[in-house]
Amino acid sequence: MFGKTFSIALFCIILAGPRALAMTYANEPKDFYGLKWGLAVSELEKSGQRFVPAGAGSDRRISSYNCAARSDNFYGTSFDKVIYDFFNGRFFMVRAIKSGNSALNSQELYSSLVKAHGRPTQQNDNVHQKTVVYLWQGNDTFISLRCDFARKQTVLSFYSHPLYQQWSAQGGPRPSGRIRERAG
Repeated sequence: MFGKTFSIALFCIILAGPRALAMTYANEPKDFYGLKWGLAVSELEKSGQRFVPAGAGSDRRISSYNCAARSDNFYGTSFDKVIYDFFNGRFFMVRAIKSGNSALNSQELYSSLVKAHGRPTQQNDNVHQKTVVYLWQGNDTFISLRCDFARKQTVLSFYSHPLYQQWSAQGGPRPSGRIRERAG
């Protein structure tokens, strides 16, 4: 009986493909609040959004934009700045930044994320730099909450998983420090 059940389970995993084995989390979004990952700025603007260039960064493959018509409030937290990033012209990341003393109170934001998506799939604590990073890794979307207590800054990021993998493979930054898997 066990052999037959195991064979059926293995067949289903093979049939579903490697993405079935990837980590996921509860209520994983397939896009960013209705904006589909991988689209060009011109395609996103067809939905009535207007993206304004936000300046150049150190990676020339990344174009950053602001979108004033979009909300700066996520999971009950208002952010100072929201940046929409495009890798090789394709929408792949959103960074919501909160700075100053109010950024130090990130527990409420963390609690809202846990309520919406469950506990993070990974956590990175760096005691020396006074930072903690929580990651929710899914098949379509990564969510990252970075709390930098030395800089008084909280950054909530949303990434397209497939485009993030391409960026990382081409030299984009990867998570650093000691990352530990969440406990059961």
